[in-house]
Amino acid sequence: MKYGKKIVSVCFGLALFMTGIFCPQMQVSATQSRKDNFSTDYTITGIGAQDILNVAVAQTGKTGKQLGYTEEWCADFVSDCADLAGQSAAVPRYGQVTGLKSRIISAGGKVITSSPQPGDIVFYKGHVEIVYSASGTSLSSLKSVGGNTSSASTLYTRKVSLPHYCGTVLSVVRPAYHNQPVEWYKKQEPADFGEVFYGKIRNHISGWYLTNDNGNAAGMGEQADSSQFWKFERQDDGSYQITSLLDGSCLGVEDSAQDGSDSNVLTWEDNAGENQRFSFYKIGNVFYFRPQCSESALEMDLNNRPGNVSVAEFAENREQQKFEIEELAPEELPAENQLSVEDIIALKKYLQKEEIFTEEQFTAADWNQDGEVNIYDLILLKKQLLEENS
Repeated sequence: MKYGKKIVSVCFGLALFMTGIFCPQMQVSATQSRKDNFSTDYTITGIGAQDILNVAVAQTGKTGKQLGYTEEWCADFVSDCADLAGQSAAVPRYGQVTGLKSRIISAGGKVITSSPQPGDIVFYKGHVEIVYSASGTSLSSLKSVGGNTSSASTLYTRKVSLPHYCGTVLSVVRPAYHNQPVEWYKKQEPADFGEVFYGKIRNHISGWYLTNDNGNAAGMGEQADSSQFWKFERQDDGSYQITSLLDGSCLGVEDSAQDGSDSNVLTWEDNAGENQRFSFYKIGNVFYFRPQCSESALEMDLNNRPGNVSVAEFAENREQQKFEIEELAPEELPAENQLSVEDIIALKKYLQKEEIFTEEQFTAADWNQDGEVNIYDLILLKKQLLEENS
């Protein structure tokens, strides 16, 4: 009898081990969120089913310990993926498998019996994952991606696996994902022109240049003077303040674009507001300008001369919104804007406490805009001078 009991125990333990190779069966009702530990190497498209899958796939290979979960975490993982995809309304957070299914259905999700699709939520015995692919109409044809998987012995060493088979499919639920377009400017990184840049802004089609026309921003033919010369200064958030070299006024959107499309663009003194800060996004071979106060794009009227400049709803094929940025050669700059060896000498004297700067001189000398003038600013100044004279 002792031997018989031992054989039964071994067989029972082996069965448990084989079950755990693919899917942990334990369910718990607690809920954890560890999304702050997730990799951000994914793209949000605005299509819910694709986005939750994109988030999940980006975590492939991460272990429970790396993600920080301290409970059986398959349902937590799906919940976190949904949250990061902006789909928490369709997949309400819950840390227990059957409870998660109930909440998805209560939120408008539907149980499907054939033709699973990527982004569907698949429920196994005591386990839940996200459908990655399916080769036919049968539920058994699907592959999925999920957390708390693999043959590891503890929830800390189990990981996110893809593509994954997890035994018999009990059911598949299609959440009521909310699809919405992603803001156009979130599809790419804004351009970086360095800390300070001097240039001209030219409409790609008409060839007209952005001009400071007595305080109004307008499109005009090339005049090759300071009314069309602009200084770009990088701000802490990565956007740029654009200052006219004609009078030192800043380009900005009237009333912070409260009027929406057709809000006028003017120049006036610096107000440190988001309506005077711009980011540039390169799409194809042209740039689109976005004021930080709005999701609209800078637009030049091409039907009238001079062409008024305003902001309008972004459209990638709209010629009025396509601009080129032409760097100014050092010799084109007004004398007061040209760097020289004298600037280096003056900064050295300041650092050696042999000279006192005015507030304006201090701001101009603070090249890295950290609120201090030190040796790092001197290095940047020398680098800029070398670049301009190379």
